[in-house]
Amino acid sequence: MDPNITGRYPTPYAHGGPEVSKMVVLDLTNETEGNANGVGTADFTTQRLVDKMDRESTYANGLTSTVVGPTHISTAMPTDKTAIQAAIKTCNILDFTKVKIVRIKDTLHVGKIEVSESLLEYVAEHPDMEQISDLYKFSFDEEENLN
Repeated sequence: MDPNITGRYPTPYAHGGPEVSKMVVLDLTNETEGNANGVGTADFTTQRLVDKMDRESTYANGLTSTVVGPTHISTAMPTDKTAIQAAIKTCNILDFTKVKIVRIKDTLHVGKIEVSESLLEYVAEHPDMEQISDLYKFSFDEEENLN
């Protein structure tokens, strides 16, 4: 996970990127080959991701760099839906209609992102962004994972 995209750096000597209150990592891409280095910078993850982890290769990153925080396992929730709900709940926001959510496929592909309704004004005012679809609700399958 690229900390320049997530705003979560594993070391106190680097900073920048967006300010993120809570971060959820739902899954690993096939390209990771099970290496979950970076998941420790998230607040929540899914049991699905933990089950896919190749701990040996993940931990090797931390040992090699001497920065082991990113190789920790975040709080693992059973489904995408419960992981997202946990992140929103722990933001301590009173009006859930004002929650600002950004969903990205992965930190290598940020050309198209999904944002919550509360961010549409920001998108409209940003010179490098445009709204390309109508609003829709997250769609979950029968196992409560995002479609």
